[in-house]
Amino acid sequence: MTKTASQSLTILHAPHGAGAHYFVEMEERVPRDPVGGDMVTIGFLTKPGNRGAEVALHWVRNGRQQPPIGGRALAR
Repeated sequence: MTKTASQSLTILHAPHGAGAHYFVEMEERVPRDPVGGDMVTIGFLTKPGNRGAEVALHWVRNGRQQPPIGGRALAR
């Protein structure tokens, strides 16, 4: 099957995962409940897979838009 640029891309992200306490899902945030000063990893999956090589995270802190953060794809 050939995929074209016109096909839509779905981003799957579940900040708290499926709720498994001892297993981190690819599409969740780590730590699940960050506090000030924590380094945070934002996990996500794309559907169809292998379509996104780079990502820009647009985020808000205390109601204020923050500069986008660039990211990259990691192998499973």
